[in-house]
Amino acid sequence: MKYPNLTRNPIADAIVEIKLGFSDEYTSEKFLPFYELIKERFPQKNELVQVSAKINEISEPTVEKKSYGYVFSSADKNKVLHTRHNAFSLSYLNKTYENWEGLWKELSELSELFERNYQAEITGLSIRFINELQIPLNGSGEVEDLSEYLKLKPQIPDGIESTLSDFFMQIFLKDGDKTASITQTINPVRTDYLPLIFDLSAEKQIKGKSELKTCAEEIREFKNRIFFNSLTEKMLNTLK
Repeated sequence: MKYPNLTRNPIADAIVEIKLGFSDEYTSEKFLPFYELIKERFPQKNELVQVSAKINEISEPTVEKKSYGYVFSSADKNKVLHTRHNAFSLSYLNKTYENWEGLWKELSELSELFERNYQAEITGLSIRFINELQIPLNGSGEVEDLSEYLKLKPQIPDGIESTLSDFFMQIFLKDGDKTASITQTINPVRTDYLPLIFDLSAEKQIKGKSELKTCAEEIREFKNRIFFNSLTEKMLNTLK
């Protein structure tokens, strides 16, 4: 299905994650040789550490730290690569996403390098886009009616005479073997608009690399279908 071309890109962050299953015993140190291959593009390296504490009445509390991966970042921190024991993901942050082809090309190049060094089975794929929609305010600094901009929105029943001041809404959907989650909330009001966060993630389980590209096309279409059918024509016109 063809969707409108949006010249005013609402995407704040774009994340694509490949789900993994390692065939041998996993240690996060195994990712360090991979870092040597990508450090020109991602010079900043940070270890992911999980901290747990054990407390009982008999002995002194103990704290256990366990490394479960690394975060590799570009110099400007606008691109981030996560390598974990169960996933490999690339993020374009701070409104640096321009088009799907560029993101998928870079992810494919990096995953090829990764596969050459590690025995990991691809088990799934997820695509997550965090959008910031700018809802115009009226002369009183309020949004008169969210339904003018959103088809998918919180609904206040008739008989409750009050103004919506804040909200957090989460919905989970399923379409065959694909699933999606939608999170909506609002950030503090700006001078002339309300920043509404439309966080949309879609994923699918697969068996092996051969299904990866087809899977990406399927869940991207699923994600786009949800997004564009959740906005009114008036909202879409503000993005064209």
